[in-house]
Amino acid sequence: MEAELTAVRRDVAYLMDRTAIMDCIAGHARGCDRHDVDLITAAYHRDGIDEHGNVTNLGAEYGDWANRTHAATSQVHTHNITTHSCEIEGDTAHAESYVIVVLLTAEPLSSSAVDMSTGWSGGTDSGA
Repeated sequence: MEAELTAVRRDVAYLMDRTAIMDCIAGHARGCDRHDVDLITAAYHRDGIDEHGNVTNLGAEYGDWANRTHAATSQVHTHNITTHSCEIEGDTAHAESYVIVVLLTAEPLSSSAVDMSTGWSGGTDSGA
């Protein structure tokens, strides 16, 4: 009985950790769509960075940059998380998520949409 209880506790902890990671990724995408700097910034560790093509921002600065960039280039946009993988071993996790971004261009006479796909990848150590 004790072994079963230990296994259940381990499995629940794994599922809670995995859910927290997915919530973090979803919060980042939601923050981008809502231009919510706090939601975006919450997805990064203090020393985290964001590499967007040839632009690199500290995690704490990324939200402001993303909001300015989105506002200058699109009327509306959505970030849709697709494939997500996550490996958790003890206090260390490695996750990779793909996102499809659709942007309706800011040009008022244009009805074009830009569709791009990219991936997020990262690792974390809870330090526990």
